[in-house]
This record gives sequence, structure tokens and C-alpha cells, in this order.
Amino acid sequence: MSAFAQSLAPIAFEVDSSAVASAGGGSRGGGGAGGVVAAAVAVAEAVAIGADDEATGGGEDATGHVAVGAVTVGSFDPHAHAPRRRSVIILVCTASVYDRSMSRRLFWVLPLLIACGGGDDTSNADASGDAAVETSSGQDATSDVVTKDTSSGNDTGSDSSTGSGVPPFGASSNGTGGANNLSGATESASSITYRLIVPASPAKPCPLLIVFSGTEGGATMTSNLIGVGPSTGTDGFIRAVLDGVVYNGNGAAGATVLDDVRAKYDIDNDRTYLLSESAGTTAGLKLGFHLRESYFAAYWVNDVNASDAPAQTASQIAFAPWGQVGPGGDFTDANAIVSAMQTAGYRLPNPAPYNGSGAGTHGDPNQFIAAVSFFPGKTRK
Repeated sequence: MSAFAQSLAPIAFEVDSSAVASAGGGSRGGGGAGGVVAAAVAVAEAVAIGADDEATGGGEDATGHVAVGAVTVGSFDPHAHAPRRRSVIILVCTASVYDRSMSRRLFWVLPLLIACGGGDDTSNADASGDAAVETSSGQDATSDVVTKDTSSGNDTGSDSSTGSGVPPFGASSNGTGGANNLSGATESASSITYRLIVPASPAKPCPLLIVFSGTEGGATMTSNLIGVGPSTGTDGFIRAVLDGVVYNGNGAAGATVLDDVRAKYDIDNDRTYLLSESAGTTAGLKLGFHLRESYFAAYWVNDVNASDAPAQTASQIAFAPWGQVGPGGDFTDANAIVSAMQTAGYRLPNPAPYNGSGAGTHGDPNQFIAAVSFFPGKTRK
């Protein structure tokens, strides 16, 4: 080793030790003191005598100039299955600079090594390599990194507010082919019949309300929904009504209708709602709590006659649905459903269950109007 390389080696070691300490200590993938010492020594040899198997480039001499060397450094990790390599650019001040005090030499070498090491992060190098400090990288390193950029815009972690979710947040079904200006037309899907209300010019995307009727039946429920549409702000919704008596307990029928409407119309993923009433209670609970929980921004269980609990929590479906219950006189089941919604992380108004006009009477129209009025303005996120 040349005299110049010998004089540089202890300085390079001090610099590398400081850099590693400031990065959190250690040299987890070989990116610590050993690697940089080897790099510095290799450059010093290249500068002083113009040859080294581990270095390319370098200056012309070692007397009062500044030299640049490009070094490929092995990880020197005895636990690694295969040696990893990384290109490092090191700026080395020549012998005339190092004739000054040790502290002066350290002052110059330290920033030069750190600056060159940091520059490597903007390259297309493998982000899982032996980086000791990686605080400006836009890539999420996958292994052997002491510190990494936690604010990276390219982090591969999922973000529930920008497209994740079932169906995806901020998107729509993109369905086509359905007729507009329908006032309760009878539709069928896979042997399931339902009634459909569609505005003359539905918004794109359009909110959707799935309804299981009570004992009044699908035809009467459809008429009631049309009647209260303007006053409840739901006249711009597409509304699909299943007969709660015919499909009592059959949540799968509701899932079939949901899929059929989404295929025919451009339905807003974040503004899809569920209302079940009386005889339709059990089918609605099955659909809203088990089969398609993540599809509904809000669910009102009206005139209840049974209780159930959500199969998944708000954190599991990546959002907190809105929920409310109209007792219709059955406060035991209403309170049980509200408690289950709260446990699952649902968003509920205060008070819950509903205790306004009609809460104590099964089939009261005031409670029904409160239920339909619940949905406008509510979204999954």
C-alpha cells in the first residue's frame, strides 16, 4: 500500500464510523465501516499509483490536487449468501491537503464521502442493496437499510383512500345499457324479481338504494319511495326494491340485484345504501352484515324484528359505514344491532337507535321518512 493510502486509511475509517453512527449505528448489510474503508483505500491506491483491482478512475497525482475515484465495493458480510456490490463515488483530497492537522483532514473528507454516498440514491440502483443512509430516496428499500424515507411517494403500502376497498373507493361500476325514467318497472336477474326506480337523467355516477320491503310488499314500498323522494332528497337515486316477504331471509337475492343494477348503470361505489324493513329485516341483515358489507356506505334497519352483528369491523373493510336502527317498538333488537354496529366501528348518529316520532310503533310513516332521509350526503369515506 502506498504512503498516501496509508495516511488516508485511518481518516476514512473515522469518517465512515461517524456516518454509520449518525445513521443509527451498525452496518446491517455490509454498508458500514468495512465497506467504506475498502473504498477509500482503493481510491487512494488508484490516485497514488494508478492501479487497483477494486477501483477505476482517479486523479493524476497526489501532490496538491483533488482526485475522484469510482469504486465498486463488496459488502464484506460474512453472513451474506452471495457478495453484494455497490458503486460509490469518493472525492479524495490529495497529499498537500493531508499535510494539515488530522482534524482538518477529517473536516474535508467527511462531507465529501457523505455527499457522494447520498448521491447514489437517485440512481436506478437496487433499493435493497447495502445503503447505510437513504433519507432522500423515492424508492422503498426492501432489505438491509438502516434508515429509509418514510415519506416516499412510491411506498408500496396500500392507501384505503385512493382506490383500495371493495369495490374501489372513489370509483364507480361503469355499468351501461339500463333504461332511464323508470317508475317501478319489474326487472329480473337470475330468477330474482325486483322493482326499479330510475330518474329520467341519472347522474354519472349515480347513488343507489337497495331496499327490502316489509309486509306491505314490493309494489307498495316502491310507491312509497317515489312519494317521499323529493322531500327526502332521494329522487335522484336509483332505487331497487325487493319484496321482503318473498325473499324473507334471502340476502343472496339482494346481492344478485345489487350486481345486476351495477352492471346496467354507472353506480357510485361510495354512495350505495341499504334499507330493510320489517319482513325484510333478516334478508337485509344477511346482505348488509355478511354478504356485501363493504359495498354499503350506510345501512338503516327499520321496523326490526331480529338482530345480528357485522361480520367484519370497520378496519377490516377499510372504512366505517354509517348505521342506524328504527325500532318500530322492538327496542331489544334495535339496541342489540346498535351495540353490534358500535363494536364494529360503525358511525352512528346520536341518539342511536332512532327515538324520534314513530320509534315506538311498527310501520309508522314518520320513522320511515326518517329512514329514507338518512342516506343523502353519506359516503364510505
